[in-house]
Amino acid sequence: MSDSTPATIEDVARIAEVSIATVSRAIHNPEKVAKSTRLKVNQAIAITGYTTNAMARSLRLGRSNMILVVAPDIGDPNFSSILVGLENEARSHGYGVLIGHTQNDAQRAVEYLKFLNSNQAAGLILFTGILPFGHETIVARLPPSVGIFEPVFNGGIPYVGVDDVEGARKVVDLLIAEGHRKIAFIGDSRTRLAYKR
Repeated sequence: MSDSTPATIEDVARIAEVSIATVSRAIHNPEKVAKSTRLKVNQAIAITGYTTNAMARSLRLGRSNMILVVAPDIGDPNFSSILVGLENEARSHGYGVLIGHTQNDAQRAVEYLKFLNSNQAAGLILFTGILPFGHETIVARLPPSVGIFEPVFNGGIPYVGVDDVEGARKVVDLLIAEGHRKIAFIGDSRTRLAYKR
């Protein structure tokens, strides 16, 4: 195997001394493979530098194995740490991740959603807190979708994130318990609900 030739699943199978089907199962359904076999496959992957190609797999299966992540600002330090977890989890299930960086531009967000019309994404993760206005005419049916960081106010999409109101309540209660009476909030969000005791 030359340095310029990418490693194949056959290379991994040969080094791990297992079948190609076993390598595939170890990558895409690890719970169905014995721990000792998974270890041999993982070692062979490390030796060969083999990487799965989610896009090629999607073409073979005739369906998308890509998850579209739409984010307003990929420079946000929170985004990178969450993306690492998203990508690791997606990859462990045979999915790839595509990032749509809107740069807080509504038109860019619409362009990324047009991608969904061609069934090129198996799922959608929104960091934006909103589906772009006019999305109903672009996407007849959204794939399985979830909002992160901000609830999606106009899409009826499930949300995973921090309960900011409850967090603010606990912080204020703690400050009051310590005797503080003048408490200020400094921030730039106009969508947050004020907490009053």
